[in-house]
Amino acid sequence: MPTISIIIPIHRGADLRACLAAVETSTYRDYEVIIVDEGLERSCQRNIGIERAKGEYLLILDSDQLIASDLLADCVEKIKYCNEKYGSWSL
Repeated sequence: MPTISIIIPIHRGADLRACLAAVETSTYRDYEVIIVDEGLERSCQRNIGIERAKGEYLLILDSDQLIASDLLADCVEKIKYCNEKYGSWSL
């Protein structure tokens, strides 16, 4: 199973509990969470998270976003389907 890197840029005082709790309910278990709190604007923090990511796929969340428990598994299945049907691609 490919690893998904979940990148969450935050600002001081952001409450991550609900976001992290939603991620923890995921039926897909091969993921890493990267929380970036560098005091920079959100886009810069996202780029820092991308640089730190080790996963094959990326998901960027804001600290106030929640995900459904099947989101990660659904995304991986759709990516696999598209790769098989249309061929894989890379940057």
